[in-house]
Amino acid sequence: MKKYAFFPGCSIPSGFPEYEKLVLNVLKDFDIEVEYLEDMTCCPAPMSFDILDDLAYFTIGARNIALAEEKGLDILSPCPGCTMTLERTNSKLKSDSETLQQVNDALSEVGRHFEGSIEVKSLMRVLYEDIGVGRIKSRVKKPMDGLKVAIHYGCHAFDELERIDDPTNPTILEALCKALGAEIVEYPSATECCLVFANPVDRDYVLDTTSRKFNDVVESGADCIVVICASCFSQLDKTQEILTWIDLLDEDSMVPVFLYPELLAFTMDYNWDDIGFDIHQVDPSNLLLNEELVQE
Repeated sequence: MKKYAFFPGCSIPSGFPEYEKLVLNVLKDFDIEVEYLEDMTCCPAPMSFDILDDLAYFTIGARNIALAEEKGLDILSPCPGCTMTLERTNSKLKSDSETLQQVNDALSEVGRHFEGSIEVKSLMRVLYEDIGVGRIKSRVKKPMDGLKVAIHYGCHAFDELERIDDPTNPTILEALCKALGAEIVEYPSATECCLVFANPVDRDYVLDTTSRKFNDVVESGADCIVVICASCFSQLDKTQEILTWIDLLDEDSMVPVFLYPELLAFTMDYNWDDIGFDIHQVDPSNLLLNEELVQE
C-alpha cells in the first residue's frame, strides 16, 4: 500500500469538505493511504503571494514540504494550486543553492530544514500513475458509455503537465475519463483559464470570456465538463446560471460540471449522497440517471 502525506490546502477544506471526504474514500478504495500533516499552513497561494515576496513564498512552501520530509512521505494534493506551489518550491530549492541557503536560514528559526528528499504529486497524477487506467476501468460498475465529456484542466495543472505529459496536447485526464467509458470531445477553449481569480478585477470580462467557453462546449456536443480543480469547478458550475440571467447563455444550454473523482465514484456505485452532488448549482441528475448513458 502506497502512503502519502495529504495536503488538502485551504480552499478545499473550507469550501468543499464533501469533496475532501470523497477523495479520501476513493483513495482508500484503491489502497492509497494518506496522513495529514500537522501544523501545515497555506501552500502559499500561487500567482499572488509569489508576486509580493518570492523568498517568503519559497520559505513557506519549504516549511510545508519539510513536514512531509520528516515523515518520509511524498506529498499528495487534490488542489492543483497547492501542487504547483509545492512542486515549484521543491524544484527551485533542489536546483538553486543560494535560495536554498536563504530558505534554510529562515527555517532554522522555527526548527525546520528543507532536504529535497521527497516528491510532490497531484491527485490527477496519483490516479494516473499509481492507480492506473486499467485498474480504474476494472472497478467501474456503471460505465458511462455514450457520455460526451469536455475536459478542462485548469491553468494550475500545467506546471505538472510539462513534466509528465505534453502540455500543448495533454492526455492524462482524457485517459482517466475514457476508463469510465466516456467519450472525449474537443472544443477551442479547452486549455483556457476559468478566470476564477479575475472575478474581483474585471467581472464583465470574466463573464464574457466564460460565456464563449460554454458556447464552445455546447457547440462541441458535450454533455458535461470534467475538471480536476475545485476552484475551476466552482467557477464553471456557478457562473452558468448568472450567464443565463444576463442573456449570455441559454438556460437549455447549461451543462453539469464534475470533478473527476465524482464521476469515478459514481461509476463505482457510491451512494449518490456520499458523492456530494447536492453542492452542484447545475443539477447533474437528469444526465447521470439517463439509462441510455449509464449501463448498470
